[in-house]
Amino acid sequence: INPAATAPGQREKIEVSIIKNLMDNYLTLVKKNVADSVPKAIMLFLVGGAGVSGSDPSSVSSLKDAIQSECVTRLYKEELFDALLSEEADVKSRRDSCRERLLALRRVIEV
Repeated sequence: INPAATAPGQREKIEVSIIKNLMDNYLTLVKKNVADSVPKAIMLFLVGGAGVSGSDPSSVSSLKDAIQSECVTRLYKEELFDALLSEEADVKSRRDSCRERLLALRRVIEV
């Protein structure tokens, strides 16, 4: 690129600055969208690739079944039920407090 015969004017400098800013913002958006799309694309081809050309539906189905089986095996252990289903103490106290407020409000309405 040959340098301009004359120095750029103030307006040209502003226009170049605006275009550069717009391009930077656009490229940042594109990078973010690509970064967000990569895990989705991996999961599409790894787990949900049924119907994708070149994929074997039976292998996708067996992979889904294997993943589901592993998740169920790890999650459903009877010795963990009490811990998983237990309620935090602060949740119980907040619920009791809300119940008392509700009863107080109902008594006020009756008066």
